Amino acid sequence: MNKLKCTLYVNSAEIENRILEYIQNFDTIEVLAVFKNELEMIEKLTHLRPDVLFLDICGANSAVADFLQIMTKPPFIIGITQKMDTLKNYLDNGFFDLIRPEFSLTDFCRTISKIITIATSLKTEPNEPAAAEPPVALKYKAKPQIPKEYIILRHHRDKTRVRYDDILYILNVGNVVKIIDVDGKPHYHASTLVKILKELPFERFARVNKSVIVNCDKIDKIANQKIYIRDTAFLLSRTYSIELMERFDRK
Repeated sequence: MNKLKCTLYVNSAEIENRILEYIQNFDTIEVLAVFKNELEMIEKLTHLRPDVLFLDICGANSAVADFLQIMTKPPFIIGITQKMDTLKNYLDNGFFDLIRPEFSLTDFCRTISKIITIATSLKTEPNEPAAAEPPVALKYKAKPQIPKEYIILRHHRDKTRVRYDDILYILNVGNVVKIIDVDGKPHYHASTLVKILKELPFERFARVNKSVIVNCDKIDKIANQKIYIRDTAFLLSRTYSIELMERFDRK
């Protein structure tokens, strides 16, 4: 694979020096720029198209993360923060990983290794523009119909039996989940995405972002970090992409 292209937005000279020192241990990483000003970063980031951005969360404006999510090819954003108690919120909103300001070489290597693993599993060159990548068509042989292969959905006093093969995808809608079947009909279940995923066959259902579970057998294609099922597209979060691609490789 080509070199990982990195950019830094840090206000601390100590953190900047530590990152640059650790990067020297890797022949596969190249530093494109070190930003000290948000406007300069936003102006140049789209043209540089880095694979990795080290972002000092304490020194950055919250609007920066919003901007990064709408980029044509968003980088792997590594947040640097002491507020590890907000880890889930950051990971659900565009950040790939978080590290503390006093991170060690081991912490740095672990994070970079995860990025390399994901980039390799997606079988794309890290610095290749996403627009140039053709959609990946996914075709599988039809599975045999297995009788009584279903889940019981409970909502208020109602109970509904829905076959696994009839489920397209599942959405988080607050205190319940919403199941869309192959006829486009919605069903509701008093549960959470985490709980219902444990009730479903592991090899057939997967979470693709913080709000959606999909039936892997119903996916039509994956393109530009999105999952397509019929006429509906879902964002494929980097947090879940490596597990999903490993499943397709096994199939």
